[in-house]
Amino acid sequence: MRVDPHRRIKEIASASEAAERVLESCGVDYCCKGDVSLLEACAGAGLNARDVEKRLRELPDPKPHHWEDTVELVDHVIGVCHPRTHEALARARAVAHGTAVHRTLDDLATLATAQMKEEASLFRHVRALATARAARGPFPDPPFTTIRTHGRKLRERHAKMHDLLRQACALARAPSVDSPPLRHAMAALEHALVAQMHLENNELLPRARALEPE
Repeated sequence: MRVDPHRRIKEIASASEAAERVLESCGVDYCCKGDVSLLEACAGAGLNARDVEKRLRELPDPKPHHWEDTVELVDHVIGVCHPRTHEALARARAVAHGTAVHRTLDDLATLATAQMKEEASLFRHVRALATARAARGPFPDPPFTTIRTHGRKLRERHAKMHDLLRQACALARAPSVDSPPLRHAMAALEHALVAQMHLENNELLPRARALEPE
């Protein structure tokens, strides 16, 4: 995979799922801090950028993919990403029962459930806007607040969710926790939630703001 260290981290992550997983395994935040370059992201995380670049360059060149249709992207987030994250959370909580990880996962599940319910409502409005912009339906009634304001609050809660996720992953990786099933479940949850927030923060919300009438 070709890698430009000055390219924004969210664009590198969007290239392929394999790129997402390399960034996750290296500890690079591409979902909530995706606007910085790979060099900046690595410096902020205390990582050697050359090591991360090397791992990314070892990946095959991804097939070009871009979410051309915002309606398709909304349907993917609500219909695929949300259920996948719910399932990964439920699995991790079941495996973590009786461990120090469980309480943190309970807090994460409470926040994530409320967040995804709110997101589904906002994103359905975005879907209706995209449909109307394409002359395939009427414009929806305006929401109680602007998409820009609503989106900013969603991103703030994403950051809180990411913090809780990192706490839970750190607890699961502690030397005192000898549970490969828990670590596997946490890795699956990390990928599901981070990939979801990446699509929302870096793909869907910017498009949503552009769709909103002035």
